[in-house]
Amino acid sequence: MLINTMKDLMKKYDNTILTLPNGGITITSVKYVPEGEHSCEFEYDPDHLTYHTKGFVSIQGAIHGCDKEATDICFEVAVPDDWNGKLIQIGGGGFNGIIRPCHLNSFVDIHAKKVKTYVYGRTMEDPTLVSDGYAVCSTDSGHKVKFEWDASWALNPEVLRNHAFEHLKKTREAAAFLVSELHGKLPEMTYFFGGSEGGREALEVVQRYPEDYNSVICFFPAINIVTKGIKDFFVGKRLLENNGAAWLSPDDRAYVKQVASDVCNGDVNDWKCALERKGEIFEKLALKLTPAQIKGLRALTDDMYLPYPVANGVRKIPGYLAYLGIGLDLLYPSSPFETGREMMPMASDTVQYIIMRDPSFDTNDFDVEKYKEKIIEASELIDATNPDISEFKLRGGKLIILHGMEDEVITPLSTIDYYESLQAKFGDELDDFVRFYLIPGYGHNIGRFIVRHDFIETLENWVKNDVVPEELIIEDVIPENNGRTIPIYPYPGYPHYKGSGDKNKAENYYKRTK
Repeated sequence: MLINTMKDLMKKYDNTILTLPNGGITITSVKYVPEGEHSCEFEYDPDHLTYHTKGFVSIQGAIHGCDKEATDICFEVAVPDDWNGKLIQIGGGGFNGIIRPCHLNSFVDIHAKKVKTYVYGRTMEDPTLVSDGYAVCSTDSGHKVKFEWDASWALNPEVLRNHAFEHLKKTREAAAFLVSELHGKLPEMTYFFGGSEGGREALEVVQRYPEDYNSVICFFPAINIVTKGIKDFFVGKRLLENNGAAWLSPDDRAYVKQVASDVCNGDVNDWKCALERKGEIFEKLALKLTPAQIKGLRALTDDMYLPYPVANGVRKIPGYLAYLGIGLDLLYPSSPFETGREMMPMASDTVQYIIMRDPSFDTNDFDVEKYKEKIIEASELIDATNPDISEFKLRGGKLIILHGMEDEVITPLSTIDYYESLQAKFGDELDDFVRFYLIPGYGHNIGRFIVRHDFIETLENWVKNDVVPEELIIEDVIPENNGRTIPIYPYPGYPHYKGSGDKNKAENYYKRTK
C-alpha cells in the first residue's frame, strides 16, 4: 500500500494545491528510509557521520514560479511511519540556497564546508524529530547560491519575494498536502523551528502567517537583515580606510577582551553591567589602542540611526558587543587589507542585490539619504520587525525566542529591541504567549557554552499541558566542559516573575558559565 502511494506521489500537481500564486508542484524524488543506522551522505563529511532513525518517507519536490525566469522553491519533507499528527518546518541560514536535512540533528554549513553535529539544542546523539514522530519539512527558499554570501538571485522579483517570506507558506502547504497523501489527514498542529536566517523566518511566520502556525521557536534571529547589512557595510568601509589603520591584531583583540573582563569583574555576560560600563571600557582601551582603532571599534559597537524610519518605524540599528571582546576573530579580518570575515561580504551583496538590485551598481556610491526609497522598500519586504502579532496571540500561538550573549554575527541587542517593542505593544499580556531568553556564553551556534536542551518538548508542554516555561536548565555540549548545566530565565535574565526568587543573587547566575 505504501509503495503504491509513493509511486502516486511521483507526478506533477497543478497550481491549485497552494494558496499563493505558483506554477504547480513537481515531485522529484520519493524514497523510503527503513529503521536503522544510516550514513549521513553529506558532501562535506570527512568523519563519515551516521544517524539512527525510525522508518520514514523522504519526499523532495519543486514549487514552480509564475515567472518562467524564477527559480524553483526546492523542498524536502520527511514523513515518519509512526506519525504523531504534527508538522515541524525548519528554517534556513545565511542567504539560504540549500535544503536543510529534515531527518537529522545536524546541517551542512555550506560556507564553512563542514557538518555541524548539533542544531539548536539537539545533538547527533539525541533522537531526531522524525524519530519522535514529527513530519519535518525544509526548503532552499527558492534559489541556489553560486558562492559564499551570493545574493545575485535577488534580481528576480518573484525569487526575492519567495525568499523574503512566501516560500514559507508555499512549503508548509505543499508539505501538509503530501503528508495527507500518505496518512490520509492534514497535520493537526504545525510548528516552526529556526535560527539566524531561520530565526528571521520564524518571526516572519508569526507576523505574516499566524493562521498557519500553532507555535514557534526562534534562535538568534536575523531580524533586521536589511538594516544590519547597511550598518555592516559602513563598518567595513571604516575598517578598511587609511590602509586598514583601524585593524586589531590578535594581541589587540586579546587586550580588548581582558579590559572588558576586568571592568565587568570577570563577567562579560552580565549584559546590564556591560552596557552601563561601556564608556569605562573604552576609556581603558584608549590607553593602548590608537585613535583609528578606537574609531573602528566604535563603528562596530555604537548604535547607528537612519535619518528616517524604515519598516515598522525602525530607525535604530543596534551595535555589536565587540567591545567585550566578543566575536572579534570573526568580525575582524586576518590582515588590515582584507575585506572582512562574515559580515562584510554579506553586507556588500545586501546593498548590491537586495537594496539596489543592480549588478552594475558601484557600492562606493551607496548613500542612505540618496537611496531612501530603495532602502525602505527592501526593509518592508524582508525585515521581520513588526511587533503587532495580535492574530498569533488570539489563535493561542506560543513563541519562544533565544539569543546567545556572545553572538558575534547577530547582535543580541537587536533581539532585545524587538522584544521590548513587543512589551510596549502587549504589556503584561506578553507573558501569556512569548518567552525570551538570553543565554550566557553562547554565540552563533559556537561559543564557550553550546546549548543542549529539548526546546520542542518545552514548547509542547506549554502548548498541550499549559506548563509555562520559566527557569530552563540547559546543558553544555562542549566535551571538555563535562556536561555542565546552568539555568536560564525569561528576559531580563533572572527570576523576575511575580517577585519570586532573590533578585540580587539571581542576577549573577551568568557567572556559572565560567
